[in-house]
Amino acid sequence: MEKMISLPSKASRQSYIAKALPERLSRLGIGGVLRQWVSRIGILLSVNDIQSAYTGGFIQVPRVYVNWQSKVHVLSQAIMRSGFIWIYLIALSKCLELLKRQTALDSIRELTIITAVGYVFFHMLLWESESRYGQAILPLLLVINTLPIQETKSQKVQEMQSRLVSSLRTKLGPFIVCLIVIVSNLVNWHGSAGQIIAAQRSQLSLQYHAKETWVEPGKVVSQQMVINHEATTFSVAVPQGSKLSGELINYRTKRYYLLKYGLKAGSSALRYHGKIAAGSYKIFLVNKDSQMQPVEIVQTVNYQLSPYPVKMNAQTVRFASLVYKATYSNRKV
Repeated sequence: MEKMISLPSKASRQSYIAKALPERLSRLGIGGVLRQWVSRIGILLSVNDIQSAYTGGFIQVPRVYVNWQSKVHVLSQAIMRSGFIWIYLIALSKCLELLKRQTALDSIRELTIITAVGYVFFHMLLWESESRYGQAILPLLLVINTLPIQETKSQKVQEMQSRLVSSLRTKLGPFIVCLIVIVSNLVNWHGSAGQIIAAQRSQLSLQYHAKETWVEPGKVVSQQMVINHEATTFSVAVPQGSKLSGELINYRTKRYYLLKYGLKAGSSALRYHGKIAAGSYKIFLVNKDSQMQPVEIVQTVNYQLSPYPVKMNAQTVRFASLVYKATYSNRKV
């Protein structure tokens, strides 16, 4: 993906893929391709982070709620995972039962199953796989789960004959399913990296080259934000290689926190690690270099991303915001 993005034109990408794709298929072989497909389905149907929002976090966490935030996160994590696992298992059992009976499907159920399977194969073969895309098949699964399975007379007789044999399985079934749900939660459990106290994380995906705003030498970019609870880390996104200097300044006490560059997962940011008291703050970025420097500013059309807009050299830029995040962790900083 990174190589494809770095190529300058469509023609160069087509030339590259025409050579690279056969080489990769030859290297993977049939077994490798099958493993890739299974892996993509696993990612699509994963429930590891299903309770998390796409952008994640409050713009300004309510002060009353912050003490309960981590407990609510853990509870919602368990509920969302368990609910989706139950829905997947019920849909799978319904489909297996239909295969066993070999009865004709009603048109609604048939269309629903074909659509769900086609959606999964579309992401497996063509489109990217992300767990958030897997949530889109939830309405289809609910239709599959709620429609009754029609029974013929011969099937009813067979069921009466096998009822005694299946009674034990009926009793053990819910226990086994509950055990699968609990184990799945424990195996895939992950703690929160920190409570989000304040954030504005809406931005264009980096893989599509979000447009950069250039700051002239000596010019300033600033934005107000409010932290309703003590924070232990703060970061503001800047493009990799930018030489902007940054500070987080408390409006009331005038105390400032020096933001330093950190590199993580291929994207850079100006960060501060340490205790930051609750209060009203100004994010202050200045270009002290002799060359123009880039900064990430997201601007929309008539849509307010954050409570306070960006200011460039004291001039307000409506419906624009920096990309920032303040988090709290009770671990030692």
